[in-house]
Amino acid sequence: MKKFLITTVALLVINPVVATRAQVWQECVGILHKERDGLRFGGGKGEGEGICVINKSEESKVLAACSPGQFCKVKGVIEDCKDSGKCSELTHVISVRRK
Repeated sequence: MKKFLITTVALLVINPVVATRAQVWQECVGILHKERDGLRFGGGKGEGEGICVINKSEESKVLAACSPGQFCKVKGVIEDCKDSGKCSELTHVISVRRK
């Protein structure tokens, strides 16, 4: 039991980023849109006001499993958009699924 506790504590001290990321994984779900600015979920007619923008560096991961116009679910690290507080930005993709 002591060995397990020490190992767990050591992992959290050595690599706190892993513990932090696990707490902030969220999902962007909906119809994937592609515009000249990049990929996003939401903002289309009848989709509500929430918008989730895919970071340029992560677009290839999303497009490998999902095409624009399809309903998709992307899980990853989501942060507030830098230019606007009214959208979210997916900055690190963990998984992509088509529905």
